[in-house]
Amino acid sequence: MEDAARATVQSLAQDPRVKGVKSIAFVKLNLPEGEGALELKSNASQVFEAALASTAAAFTFVTHDTHKEEWDLITKIFDKASSFQPSADSKDVGTVALDPKTFPEIKKLKLADALLIGQVIDCLTEERKDEEETSIRIALRLIKISTGEQIWGKVINGKKINKIVKEERDIKKELTEDAKSLVTFKNILYAIGGLIALLFIFVLIGKMTRVR
Repeated sequence: MEDAARATVQSLAQDPRVKGVKSIAFVKLNLPEGEGALELKSNASQVFEAALASTAAAFTFVTHDTHKEEWDLITKIFDKASSFQPSADSKDVGTVALDPKTFPEIKKLKLADALLIGQVIDCLTEERKDEEETSIRIALRLIKISTGEQIWGKVINGKKINKIVKEERDIKKELTEDAKSLVTFKNILYAIGGLIALLFIFVLIGKMTRVR
């Protein structure tokens, strides 16, 4: 998340379309379609917002701990705009707008020049010999408050590499071996249980035969 936030700020600062924007309010991260939204209560969104605020040399990022009434209004606007979802296409995040005619409330917002909203495309973890890499892709859009138009959009990549120390690898290996042993033990128990049941059936058939 922190790496993605730094890449976001860098891309915004270098894009001529964002010229004139001095303050930005990060709204939220949507999850892949059908999975809801990642609100600021979640740790991932908080980390992303905090990283934006600490990285932004060219912008002021307005965080959720101020301007409560306007944040409540932003939530209502995006709740009404239910179709507002950044595309998960890795080449084009598409263009959308919050039409001031449809959403006249947007003109009441004074906390920032633009709103930033994103959608998590995917988050993957790959383990190699001595390290573990976690990568994330986020489709982001910047909406200018005065017009409701999208002035910037991009898919941002972020990654983090963790070194795996020998002790961690040994623990993972032991857990895997324990899991395999448990499965094997269960299979043995099932087999013994099956043999006992079969033996019981044979004994029962023998008794029935003798009775006749």
